[in-house]
Amino acid sequence: MKRVVIAFAALTITAPSWAADLPDQAPAYEAPAAMMVHNWTGFYIGGHAGAQWLRSDNSFIFPAPGINGSDTLTDTAFIGGGQIGYNWQGQGSPWVLGIEADISGTSLDTTEELWRAGALHFDGTSKLGTQGSIRGRVGWASDAWLLYAAGGVSFGDAELVTTFANDAVPISTSFSRSKTLTGWNIGGGVEYAFTPSWSLAAEYRYTDFGDISLTAPALVVGNRVPIPYTADADFKTHAVTARLNYKFGGM
Repeated sequence: MKRVVIAFAALTITAPSWAADLPDQAPAYEAPAAMMVHNWTGFYIGGHAGAQWLRSDNSFIFPAPGINGSDTLTDTAFIGGGQIGYNWQGQGSPWVLGIEADISGTSLDTTEELWRAGALHFDGTSKLGTQGSIRGRVGWASDAWLLYAAGGVSFGDAELVTTFANDAVPISTSFSRSKTLTGWNIGGGVEYAFTPSWSLAAEYRYTDFGDISLTAPALVVGNRVPIPYTADADFKTHAVTARLNYKFGGM
């Protein structure tokens, strides 16, 4: 008991000295700074470039002699152009809705022999040039990343050329029809905002532009009477592009 009293007395005497060494006030707690979360809302403008693959089922029919032929024509070409659009993302929501219009240029041009009998042959040519689209977009955002799907209406300047030739002479006769086709498209991509204003995307798109048909005027083969014929070609494409966008008002 005596030892306990002595220890308590010593503690009482030294307490003021070590208590004076303690800080007057504990440091205030500081919460970590809130992380900035990218918001996709706003108008944007940009450009795109990549590759486009054409598949065109091309056919013809000479009704009178019962001659017909067909083949699938394919071609690959560079595609490039620009786009403008608007995205909307609700506060605190991962969903992003948008609308976009674009215009592109390409030079898809392919010819195949659809029918041959000796020196006589019939060739079909499919061409696709300037094209554009208006699409709706829906996406799922995770901060600066956006995974999206898109689809809408497409327009394309296409041309069908038919050529009947005789290699023995040689002579050839061609007819063509150009048309601005209206079709549809669907696709999707992934986009990353590497600054509040700038973003980079990779996108795939499938487009069915529709088809072109033509009825050729009377075609004279040798000394035979004039023979009319009909031809048809459809235009379907796959495209993969890289896209760079600038969003106005990025902060």
